[in-house]
Parts: sequence; C-alpha cells; structure tokens
Amino acid sequence: MGPVSLPAWLQPRYRKNAYLFIYYLIQFCGHSWIFTNMTVRFFSFGKDLGCDLGFTYYICFFNSLDTDSMVDTFYAIGLVMRLCQSISLLELLHIYVGIESNHLLPRFLQLTERIIILFVVITSQEEVQEKYVVCVLFIFWNLLDMVR
Repeated sequence: MGPVSLPAWLQPRYRKNAYLFIYYLIQFCGHSWIFTNMTVRFFSFGKDLGCDLGFTYYICFFNSLDTDSMVDTFYAIGLVMRLCQSISLLELLHIYVGIESNHLLPRFLQLTERIIILFVVITSQEEVQEKYVVCVLFIFWNLLDMVR
C-alpha cells in the first residue's frame, strides 16, 4: 500500500485559504445579520419624530407604541456586535503569524478603538446605549466590515 494522499482541500497549501474563507464568511454573515436586523427594525418601528411633522397618522401610530428603533439598537443587536468584534481580534493573530500580509499597527489601532468604544464606553454605561450615535456607529462599522 502506498502513502495515503489527502484531499486537495486538506493539503497544507489550501488549509490557510480554507481557514480564511471560513473566518471571513462567519464575519460577513454576522455583520450582514446585524445590518439587516437594523434595517428591518428601522423600517418596522421607525424613528420617533413626533406627531407634528406632517406624517401624523404613521408617526403618531408608532409613537403610541413607544418604540424607537434607533434608541434600542444596542439592546437588540449588542450581543451579536460584541461577538463579531471579539472574533475580529483573531485578525491580529493572522497578521502576526503570517496568514495575512497586512500591517499590524493600523489594524491593531482600529481594533483597539472599536473594542474600547464598544466594551468600555457603550456596554458599561446604560445612558450611552440609548443614544442615536450608537445606531449610526453600528451602521458604519457593519458597512465597512461587510465590504472588507
């Protein structure tokens, strides 16, 4: 019996590509879910604009429900956002080990900024979680990560 050859996708030169494909697929699915959830919530619940802006029936109906999709963004998708940002820390390991050929310092600064804002500022302070800037920040982060 001769040596057993591995399937092509298990050979060493393909493992790195398969791993990176799975990693980026998971990240893409997570950020796509967050972005889709935020978009659906915005179109379903709307933004609380008050009843005096001309859209009286539509806006007043949603005001009576006392919901605002932008205010409770963190409560709806915060856990998945924290999970995606935590997983993104693996990118530093990818660069350090040599799986990816990016520069370490810019990626380190970007991830550090996101982790500090998400975990230290937003997660730890309840009054910040209800701000509109959290929704806008999450939209921009997800758009950038889905394109990347």
